[in-house]
Amino acid sequence: MSKNPLITFAITSFNAETTIKKAILSAIKQNYKKREIIIVDDGSTDNTVKIILEYKKKYPKIKFFTKKKNYNYAHSLNILLKKAKGEFIVFFDDDDTSRPKRVSKLLKRQVDYENKNKTKKVLTYSNRNAININRNEPNFIKFAIGRKKPEPNGIMVAQYIFGLINKKDKYCWGTFGSCTLMGRVKYFKKIKGFDEKFRRGAEIDFSVRASIDGAHFISVNESLITQYISSRPYKTIEKDLASKMMLVKKHQNYLVKRSVYFATILNFYAWYWHQKKVRIFGWLFRILHYLFKLKNKLV
Repeated sequence: MSKNPLITFAITSFNAETTIKKAILSAIKQNYKKREIIIVDDGSTDNTVKIILEYKKKYPKIKFFTKKKNYNYAHSLNILLKKAKGEFIVFFDDDDTSRPKRVSKLLKRQVDYENKNKTKKVLTYSNRNAININRNEPNFIKFAIGRKKPEPNGIMVAQYIFGLINKKDKYCWGTFGSCTLMGRVKYFKKIKGFDEKFRRGAEIDFSVRASIDGAHFISVNESLITQYISSRPYKTIEKDLASKMMLVKKHQNYLVKRSVYFATILNFYAWYWHQKKVRIFGWLFRILHYLFKLKNKLV
């Protein structure tokens, strides 16, 4: 790796006319200069494309690709991976803003970890400040996975995603989120990118597959992004549950072999009812989940 590798700043957009300016500017203002900026629009029907073209006039080196119709987020991520010429890629969402040193801090964290642990199977995230712009709820920090030692790696991460691991063990667990993610382009391609069947949660499926491949999950223990949580038609708890059920179905063979298929389903339904604030159903499914886990341990 060169001392200052080329990094692809990869921006997705869809109907983001009120936020896309800030997202693009936060990429332009990064203090890491050896970069290319690529934007892929997923068939926006508002003024998003017009705004992006205005910025492309000001900054001609921006590469812009637009789709005639809406596919999904995973499809856009895969186009970005295909077009990327960088050694590393960093993803930017259309409704988030990044601190100016975000990329340089992610790069340092990743390279230091790679050198120390002799591996390039590394995915690097960061904490993020979350602001809910549609509801009167307090702001909070989403703490990322592997933000301090010991960072989890390998199959244990898939087990964590499926709710099959004790979160109080010695490893540093936390959130994922492609909006904070950096990695090597070659490694993303090795894992075959993102499954476009997922309209939601494709990055979690990617994490499961990377986990099975032995990836290391690390983070910068700082809030390098401000995430503005908005309510859009495709961002609902019901759609998130549907994506979790797709995840279970896709990895059914893995789960069945370990006798945890039904325990995983119960865990995701417990999550759903807790999110809906129907606590009695949430705890009912949670208890059933633990009973299934206990049964399998006793067999």
